[in-house]
Amino acid sequence: MLGTLILWLGWLFFNAGSSAAISGGANKDAERAIINTILSPAAAGLLTFATRKHITGEKKDIRLDFQALTNGILAGLVAITAGCASVEPWAAVVMGLIGSLTYSLSCLAMNKAKIDDPLEAFQVHGCCGVMGCILVAFF
Repeated sequence: MLGTLILWLGWLFFNAGSSAAISGGANKDAERAIINTILSPAAAGLLTFATRKHITGEKKDIRLDFQALTNGILAGLVAITAGCASVEPWAAVVMGLIGSLTYSLSCLAMNKAKIDDPLEAFQVHGCCGVMGCILVAFF
């Protein structure tokens, strides 16, 4: 959990700094990037925490799946990065929710295909990254 929270903090600085608009009246992009980098992973983490075991059918005996929470947060971070300074905050929440579902469904697909990825790195970074790039066009 601590590692995910530290990564989230670094991601805030990365997304705000990547907007290249810290001063000179153009700081609205950096502000929006920070807000969206908070909203999207928060929404994704909560939705994944609540639904992943129901979508994938795994770990039903575990009451609180913190791996799902942390990977859901990362899925939301990855999904919002492409459009962090260019979408509205409500769209960032929706992108986080879609990133969460993308992560859970890609976990299901990888399990069905019998591909072992114990850290679920492809599901988080690959699938959610592609989905985030696609979602920028819609929001």
